[in-house]
Amino acid sequence: RLGPSDRQSDSDAPITPLEACLREIFSEAFHVPPSSIDPNTSFGEMGGTSLGAMVAVKLIRERLYPSMAIGVL
Repeated sequence: RLGPSDRQSDSDAPITPLEACLREIFSEAFHVPPSSIDPNTSFGEMGGTSLGAMVAVKLIRERLYPSMAIGVL
Protein backbone atom coordinates (compact mmCIF):
# COMPACT_ATOMS: atom_id res chain seq x y z
CA ARG A 1 0.00 0.00 0.00
CA LEU A 2 1.31 3.41 -0.95
CA GLY A 3 1.32 6.30 1.49
CA PRO A 4 1.55 10.08 1.13
CA SER A 5 5.35 9.93 0.98
CA ASP A 6 5.07 7.90 -2.26
CA ARG A 7 3.32 10.74 -4.08
CA GLN A 8 5.16 13.11 -6.37
CA SER A 9 4.65 16.86 -6.15
CA ASP A 10 4.65 17.78 -9.85
CA SER A 11 1.01 18.04 -10.98
CA ASP A 12 1.48 16.32 -14.35
CA ALA A 13 3.87 13.67 -13.02
CA PRO A 14 2.43 10.28 -12.12
CA ILE A 15 1.11 10.32 -8.57
CA THR A 16 2.18 6.82 -7.61
CA PRO A 17 4.44 4.08 -9.02
CA LEU A 18 1.28 2.24 -10.12
CA GLU A 19 0.06 5.29 -12.04
CA ALA A 20 3.47 5.62 -13.70
CA CYS A 21 3.26 1.98 -14.81
CA LEU A 22 -0.29 2.43 -16.10
CA ARG A 23 0.77 5.58 -17.96
CA GLU A 24 3.46 3.58 -19.75
CA ILE A 25 1.02 0.76 -20.55
CA PHE A 26 -1.61 3.10 -22.03
CA SER A 27 1.08 5.01 -23.90
CA GLU A 28 2.24 1.78 -25.49
CA ALA A 29 -1.28 0.51 -26.20
CA PHE A 30 -2.49 3.79 -27.75
CA HIS A 31 0.81 4.60 -29.54
CA VAL A 32 1.06 8.05 -27.95
CA PRO A 33 3.78 9.68 -25.81
CA PRO A 34 3.47 9.02 -22.06
CA SER A 35 3.10 12.76 -21.44
CA SER A 36 -0.24 12.71 -23.30
CA ILE A 37 -1.72 10.16 -20.86
CA ASP A 38 -3.59 12.09 -18.18
CA PRO A 39 -6.01 10.55 -15.66
CA ASN A 40 -8.34 13.53 -16.20
CA THR A 41 -8.56 13.00 -19.97
CA SER A 42 -11.24 10.75 -21.41
CA PHE A 43 -10.45 7.47 -23.11
CA GLY A 44 -11.44 8.83 -26.53
CA GLU A 45 -9.49 12.06 -26.14
CA MET A 46 -6.35 10.03 -25.43
CA GLY A 47 -6.79 8.21 -28.74
CA GLY A 48 -8.30 5.10 -27.21
CA THR A 49 -9.87 2.49 -29.47
CA SER A 50 -11.39 -0.90 -28.74
CA LEU A 51 -8.23 -2.56 -30.03
CA GLY A 52 -6.06 -0.26 -27.91
CA ALA A 53 -8.21 -1.11 -24.87
CA MET A 54 -7.67 -4.82 -25.43
CA VAL A 55 -3.91 -4.27 -25.78
CA ALA A 56 -3.96 -2.24 -22.54
CA VAL A 57 -5.86 -5.01 -20.72
CA LYS A 58 -3.38 -7.58 -22.01
CA LEU A 59 -0.41 -5.50 -20.84
CA ILE A 60 -2.00 -4.79 -17.44
CA ARG A 61 -2.62 -8.48 -16.93
CA GLU A 62 0.93 -9.40 -18.01
CA ARG A 63 2.78 -6.72 -16.07
CA LEU A 64 0.65 -6.06 -13.00
CA TYR A 65 -1.91 -8.76 -12.33
CA PRO A 66 -1.17 -12.00 -14.17
CA SER A 67 -3.85 -13.93 -12.26
CA MET A 68 -6.59 -11.28 -12.47
CA ALA A 69 -9.89 -12.28 -14.05
CA ILE A 70 -11.11 -10.08 -16.92
CA GLY A 71 -14.32 -9.32 -14.99
CA VAL A 72 -12.33 -7.33 -12.42
CA LEU A 73 -11.48 -4.73 -15.04
